[in-house]
Amino acid sequence: MPPPNRSTLAASRPLMERVYRLQSILSEGKYPSRAALAKKLEVNVRTIARDLDFMRDRLNSPIEFDARRKGYHFTKALDKLPPMRVSEGEIVALILAQRALDEFHGTPFEQSLCNALAKLQASLPDSISLRPERLAEAVAFRPSGLPHPDPKLFQRLCDAVTGETEVDLHYRKPDETSATSRRVRPYQIACLKGKWYLFAYDLRAEEVRTFLLTRVTEVHTTKVTFQKPKDFSLDTHLGGSFGVFSGEGKHSVTIRFSAKVAQHVRERVWHTSQKTKLLPDGSLELQLQLSDLTEITSWILSWGAEAEALAPASLVKQLRETIASMSARYGTSPNKVLKKQSR
Repeated sequence: MPPPNRSTLAASRPLMERVYRLQSILSEGKYPSRAALAKKLEVNVRTIARDLDFMRDRLNSPIEFDARRKGYHFTKALDKLPPMRVSEGEIVALILAQRALDEFHGTPFEQSLCNALAKLQASLPDSISLRPERLAEAVAFRPSGLPHPDPKLFQRLCDAVTGETEVDLHYRKPDETSATSRRVRPYQIACLKGKWYLFAYDLRAEEVRTFLLTRVTEVHTTKVTFQKPKDFSLDTHLGGSFGVFSGEGKHSVTIRFSAKVAQHVRERVWHTSQKTKLLPDGSLELQLQLSDLTEITSWILSWGAEAEALAPASLVKQLRETIASMSARYGTSPNKVLKKQSR
């Protein structure tokens, strides 16, 4: 397949990028024709015609064609593009996006997102019927203990991912008092459940590992480059996980939820493999196919007495041992709990 020509590439640029260039050219007052504009922007005349119509009809730009000079011009000077016509729903989305920026706090994206939102807000009409303060009263975001990675380390890792460069990480696990050094090939950075993770090939372990960015204490970039495997996909890598931990196992998990929380469980998609079965007494069975049991264990425990693991046996055993340990710590007898779990 031949490579696209420059005209094709230019036409594929975002519409607003071409609009801003047209505004700059027309502001010079040289009355360019459609053909001259098409040549400057490296697009065809039909594209220029559509762009001029968009500026005139959608942005209310004061564009006119001067028959004597055979070119286009602004009938009055413009300091900036006229405000875009936006719906109330789009304004709502913009305000909510600004309030949801906490998830990107401390990342290289934070300032860029803030700048982008500020530019969008600047292009809004001066008078709108929607009152943002009323929306803030109606919709709220209450982040709870969101961890924020070090911005400088985050930027280095982003550069390493895009540049496919190996890095030396200093990483401290929760049960370790000091960080250990890892040489990794960073494949992808992802925000999952409010936390930022690095998915990288650990050269010592010879497998893809998951690193929580707030536990990365140092990042040293090397001059060694690599090529990320074409078959690596985060969706595939995490396909059998219940969160961020993936494994090589194949676990058929069955959990029974009481009638009290059955409807709540049915209302959400907890995993792509999930199947639910409503029982005559109002309780619910949830079935999952997982590759790792690490996160499902704590999730089941979070439901307290409203959830009971039925399978696999290894999961039931792990829960029984955890519950027994908890009971001993609180000075209560685990006999009743263990009897229920061993049914």
